[in-house]
Amino acid sequence: MQNKYAIIHGHFYQPPRENPWTGEIERQPSAHPFHDWNDRIAAECYTPNTSSRILNETGLINDITNNFLHMSFNFGPTLLQWFERKYPEAYNKIVEADKESVKLHNGHGNAVAQVYNHVIMPLADDDDKRTQIEWGIKDFVHRFNRYPEAIWLAETAINYRTAEILMEYNLKYIILSPYQADKIRAFNSKTWINVGTGNIDTRVPYRIFAYDPSGNRLDNKFIDVFFYEPRISSAVGFEHLLTDSVRFADRIQSVFDHWSDEGQAAIVATDGESYGHHERHGDMCFGALATREIKNRHFKMTNFGHFHEMYPPQFEVILKTGNNNEGTAWSCAHGIGRWIRDCSCSDGGGWGWNQKWRGPLREAFNYLHNECNRIYANVLKEHVHDLMKMRNDYINVVLSPETKEAFLKEHLKAARSIQDTSVIFQLLEAQFNSQLMFTSCAWFFADISRIEPVQNMKYAAKVIDLLSEFTDEDIETQFLNILDTAKSNIQEFGTGKDIYLSFVKPYICYPEVIIGTYAMENFILNNSADGEIFFYSVKPLLCEKNTDTDKPVYKGMVKLINKKTEKKQDFIYYLFVPSYRDMRCYILSPDVNLEFNISPLDTIEERIAELAHYRFYGLKNLIGYNREKLIEMALHSEMQRLDKTFNTIYRKNVDLLATLTQYDLPLPNVLKEVCSYALTNEVNRQIAKLNQKKVPLSKTYKDYKKIRELFFDSRKAGLHINTTHVQEDFNAIILSKLNDLLNKLDIELAKTTLDFINLAVEMGLQLDYFHMQNIVYRLLTEDILYSKPAQNLKKSLECIEHILKITKKLSFNVDKFSKIAELHVE
Repeated sequence: MQNKYAIIHGHFYQPPRENPWTGEIERQPSAHPFHDWNDRIAAECYTPNTSSRILNETGLINDITNNFLHMSFNFGPTLLQWFERKYPEAYNKIVEADKESVKLHNGHGNAVAQVYNHVIMPLADDDDKRTQIEWGIKDFVHRFNRYPEAIWLAETAINYRTAEILMEYNLKYIILSPYQADKIRAFNSKTWINVGTGNIDTRVPYRIFAYDPSGNRLDNKFIDVFFYEPRISSAVGFEHLLTDSVRFADRIQSVFDHWSDEGQAAIVATDGESYGHHERHGDMCFGALATREIKNRHFKMTNFGHFHEMYPPQFEVILKTGNNNEGTAWSCAHGIGRWIRDCSCSDGGGWGWNQKWRGPLREAFNYLHNECNRIYANVLKEHVHDLMKMRNDYINVVLSPETKEAFLKEHLKAARSIQDTSVIFQLLEAQFNSQLMFTSCAWFFADISRIEPVQNMKYAAKVIDLLSEFTDEDIETQFLNILDTAKSNIQEFGTGKDIYLSFVKPYICYPEVIIGTYAMENFILNNSADGEIFFYSVKPLLCEKNTDTDKPVYKGMVKLINKKTEKKQDFIYYLFVPSYRDMRCYILSPDVNLEFNISPLDTIEERIAELAHYRFYGLKNLIGYNREKLIEMALHSEMQRLDKTFNTIYRKNVDLLATLTQYDLPLPNVLKEVCSYALTNEVNRQIAKLNQKKVPLSKTYKDYKKIRELFFDSRKAGLHINTTHVQEDFNAIILSKLNDLLNKLDIELAKTTLDFINLAVEMGLQLDYFHMQNIVYRLLTEDILYSKPAQNLKKSLECIEHILKITKKLSFNVDKFSKIAELHVE
């Protein structure tokens, strides 16, 4: 009788990192060579787990598996929102894995919801607890198209009030640390058993009941709980258990009572990033465990919901209340002190460091949160049916902006009782960012100067910005006064106030920055079209130019529309361009109107500067990628001129360079760099021409052989071609042809695809093996290889043979698949 199961849960989470004014993540140098930490962890963990390689003993690929089909998992909603936008293919595989797991586990899916932005629930008030739960549930339903059976609590932090509120939402279970349990008893027993040292049996679920004020148990009000096995869970994170799938399976096997016929589960709960980020190739270890190692074991893998249905709880559990009845968490030995005070829990830091800054940081956010709630209520209470319901439903607008009209119709007491509905969305955005500023990571680490507290301060700054037009109070000054009492352990950073002024204020993207960006971009592109910049649309109402002198001046009137809040503002800008370095854009209110015919132009600028309080915007004021993009645009015409010059130098000296190389004479560095640059541009030009051609594939391949000749000519001449663009082009071609093969087996297509792969390898290009292998694996496993059409059987088999040759080039265990196809591949 099958009664032994393994449930392995991955908590996949990273804090939100987007600049709240732009929705973009700024470059994070600590994540090098990636743009930011989300990108890095996605490449090392999230994406590989959707297509994990199962290798044979010689390191060739035997299979590819989607690990999310085999593990219980939760993803932070804010992370999934980013992941869906950046990596839609991998995101869809996560959603599909949950859908398939529902079929495999009697209607129970692997995915688990999460409180929305990872706040410490015991420290949230009741309204915020409900908001976090409802936002988490609604995000889950939006993505997975089903109601969640469970929800992951940030840091597994819980107190009894949190448990009581969870019971309101028809959730079946939660997942906690065994060290959070205090005592247990059987449902029909009055005798309590102390399990406060972590000695609870983690192989079965338990039930948390609600009690009335008189201490009577409410048998119809409860939520169930699974406690993870602590030793194996710790070994995954800290003992490199993810380096050996056999050892992993052995450790799971050791959990079971092999003399018992009762249902039991070995439960492992870990940081999801262990599977590839913290432990390199940890995803492959898990994949091998799930698809290979357990086949010969006396247990099966399942998920919590399925096991819970088969073996419901038989015991009640009482949780520990923590210090001062605050609650407990899995990552703090002092209850939840890690997120409110200097409790000595941290990730390290220098000698003598402390975390006394935690209290003032939370106090500052609490002050701002209360002000946000007060202003929200004061402005909207006369117009809205239910303020908290509207806030909790706002997540539907965040997920689907096209539902704004229906949202307003549902929540306003009278149609358009507020003429300017941007007021509603501004205050809801303030509420949204007020929740984000309590993301737990800000308190987790050793110092207030880290990127996590700074990120939460950015959300606070966004709240202040959004509230500023609804109050006469200087809430920013009061907020900073509290932050000023939070001292960094690093003397040069000063206090929380200093950090805010140094690392938050400069990243605030006020409307003037958007207008400045628009004006400079239009100057560089020489147009006056509509603009889409971050969350904003820019509509030109007027555009005039004065280019009679060597210092041109541009004047424009524009309408700026915030697409999130629907706030509309008109601005006038004057852009002075004495040089790129000294571009100066002054932003004025629409009632200011100076004419160009005032002379001299310096006098115009002086008057405009005075009206703009001498504040102007140049390239240095642009945020994020816009600065890089505009500078690249500004250099475009100059680089075209240099291209011609460098190309001339190359053609004149190519024979000399080859001669010097032939006789082992050193190449002049300047000449080498100039000619390498020219040759790279020539290759890129040839590729651009080929991309514009509409010719048969075989002809295109012959043209690419000419590019190969340019590559080898460069080597003979001792030059170096920058392969970035060439690699992108080759990868795009090969991926496209492999996708075409998925749709139709074609011998010429298979031959040409193999030719391109061989050519790329010969030229030393770096191929996108990950995505190519994924497509080829589909070719190998979706019956395409095994179909033998009655017509033209010889040609079909020849096509399959070429596909197997491609398979071999891409590091598959071709012997396995060639035996299935009954073909031999050299």
